[in-house]
Amino acid sequence: MSARELHDLDQASALRADRPMQSRPFNWRWVYAGVIVACLGVTGVVIDMKLRSPLPQVLLVTRVVPSTFQRQVKGSGAVEGDRLVTGFRTPGVVRQLNVKEGDHVHRHQLLAQTDDLLQRQALMAAQFSAQTLRSSLVEQARLHDITLTRLSLQLAQARHDAAGASAVYAVGGLSAQDLGKAQQTLRGLELDVQREMADNSDQQSSLRQQLAQAQENVVQATRNLQDTRIYAPVDGTVSRVGYNVRQDSGAGSIELYADRTGRVRVDVPEAVVAQVKPGQAVQVNLLADGPAFSGRVSRVASVASATQGGNAVVPVTIRISPWPAALKPGLSTDATITTLTLPHATVVPIESVVQDEQDPGVVRVWVVDADRTVHRRTVTMLARNTINAAVSGLKSGELVVRSPGDAGALRDGITVTAQLAPK
Repeated sequence: MSARELHDLDQASALRADRPMQSRPFNWRWVYAGVIVACLGVTGVVIDMKLRSPLPQVLLVTRVVPSTFQRQVKGSGAVEGDRLVTGFRTPGVVRQLNVKEGDHVHRHQLLAQTDDLLQRQALMAAQFSAQTLRSSLVEQARLHDITLTRLSLQLAQARHDAAGASAVYAVGGLSAQDLGKAQQTLRGLELDVQREMADNSDQQSSLRQQLAQAQENVVQATRNLQDTRIYAPVDGTVSRVGYNVRQDSGAGSIELYADRTGRVRVDVPEAVVAQVKPGQAVQVNLLADGPAFSGRVSRVASVASATQGGNAVVPVTIRISPWPAALKPGLSTDATITTLTLPHATVVPIESVVQDEQDPGVVRVWVVDADRTVHRRTVTMLARNTINAAVSGLKSGELVVRSPGDAGALRDGITVTAQLAPK
């Protein structure tokens, strides 16, 4: 290369070095578009994987098996009974106390007694007086019979003598004076018989009046003696004893609850009391750990009342027969009333049932088929309780999703992983 050409090349390089470099502007729209396309692609892949592959979580399912469905209502209350109050009619010092609270007693059983010395003495005196008068009445009757028999014999003889005297007087064999004596003797004996009858009647009447009074005295003395004792008026359970031994009876009393009048009264929430009917079966439990007792609803009150917490409740009366001795009046109880029983029902967990958002009257369940695909099925709700629901529209052996609400977005036809829920 000649010197001239080298000189020109250097000048051209110098000119390029002095001239500022010009660049084309960068377009960011293509970057944004690329990012959006990439996101859409990833989302499509994820959705396709969701639709084609099993759910990541395991679905708990329940196998449909026919069983007995029961709907129950619970209430709490106490044991009640007809209360009877008895006590001493006559004040006195309590000498004997045979019962305590909680004892079961039988009718006519002696419960308590006050000092009865004076009453027993009065009864003995009244009985002695009555017995003496009975003896006097018998003795008077015996003497009357003897006297009347004697007078009757004398009267018969006098009549015979008077008749004979009249016959002899008629033929002139007897004087008028002798005839008069015979007739006078007859009239005297007749008067004696009449007086005996009258005297006996008066004496018998007087003795009977005295005996009647004596018998009344015996009755009163017996009553006074009975008033020193308290007897159980009926079979029942003693609920309170208001006496102490060797203390004055005062105004105390003994209270008891009669057998066969025992009942359990529980309060049932007003919201569910419409399900409770007389005759329904009930299980009664003592709040203190104890056995359960079977009974029946006998009465449902028509008026609700409010509890201290402001909740409306309705009293329900329960009868138990035979009445168990363990159920003593005043004890607190819980009661479970069975308001509905459906034998051989299709029962599913209540959480398996889903209400339609648009129509709450339509209920559905999710059923897992043999090929592990899940389908939504409309069923008919027959009844429900707090745990289960009785439905129609399912077959025995089918698998129902236990808690569809916890399973994410279930769709008809997707494949799932199912596992039987523990019982």
